[in-house]
Amino acid sequence: MDSIRRFMTVLFTSAAVMVMPALALAEAPPSAESDGPLQLNDPDIVQKAKDQLGLGFPTNYQNEECIPVGKSDPCLPTGFVQAIERGEPYITLWKAELLVEQGKALGADKLLLEIEKKHPNNAKALWLIAKNAYFRAEKMPEEATEEKAAILERGFSFAERCVEVAPKDINCLLHFGTLLGRVSTNRGIISSAANGDDVEDHWLRALETKEHYRFPSANTSLGAVNYGLGIFYRLVPDSWLMSLLFGVRGDIGKAVKYLQAAMKTKSDEVELYTELVAASYCKAERDDDGAALKLGHDYVKQCQAKPASSELRKISKSHCGKLRDNPALGCGYSRDKQQETDAEKFKKD
Repeated sequence: MDSIRRFMTVLFTSAAVMVMPALALAEAPPSAESDGPLQLNDPDIVQKAKDQLGLGFPTNYQNEECIPVGKSDPCLPTGFVQAIERGEPYITLWKAELLVEQGKALGADKLLLEIEKKHPNNAKALWLIAKNAYFRAEKMPEEATEEKAAILERGFSFAERCVEVAPKDINCLLHFGTLLGRVSTNRGIISSAANGDDVEDHWLRALETKEHYRFPSANTSLGAVNYGLGIFYRLVPDSWLMSLLFGVRGDIGKAVKYLQAAMKTKSDEVELYTELVAASYCKAERDDDGAALKLGHDYVKQCQAKPASSELRKISKSHCGKLRDNPALGCGYSRDKQQETDAEKFKKD
């Protein structure tokens, strides 16, 4: 029975923590005077925003890699841009967003609740509270079920309100699905599977917004939703039984498609290549698809050519090789533990 819990937990964790690198700032005209209005394409914008508005900025952000959305996109975090363009409460929201990114959950929560009290319908404050709750719970021991439940369910209540006040906000929809997923896996097996269709629905609605939001990590909302759906459709068994009982059904073709869409929002994340390797090998096995097998081999080569600057990336890079050596692992692959994707075994559970 642990198979359903494990694959849902893996799924909702992956979608929330995917890191997307960002490019150096776009080339810009000469700098504005330090006491003049801030210009987003000014190469000194980070220092000037700090001097004039007291805005912090993610460490080493400009060393990351970002694919600009358009010619005018300076590849800055959206919260940073909002703080410059809108003033309060977005200056304080940016400070809180940085605290969430740094793992300073209590300080972030205090700031966000102060803003929420003054601006109860501010969607950004609501989804940031939900996001903060998610990451806070993820750091807790697995056995702390009741304490985690309280934190996650409180976070989900803010995500619900977020969708109510801003039903077309990509981050409200993204965090609704992610928090519901983690609340469900914390409650138990049947709950986690039964809520799968609601998670899927909100993530698909998030894609429909086509909204762009870049986090302090350089991850984007659009990329995160595509990444999450790619894992979702690979790990959920592709059977009428799953559709009948839980309202969701896996689709390996969709899995590959969504992961490739995530790739268009970034270019060098090792974890994404690992997921593309797994999905391609899974498609090769399920559909007896020789082209998918070759594609999987190609993604392995690209994966292993990428630098691994963190322990997580080193693990993911090594897993590309593990999958190449045994492509049959593709359908049930997860970084933590191989997952069960056989529909008949789910039926027994």
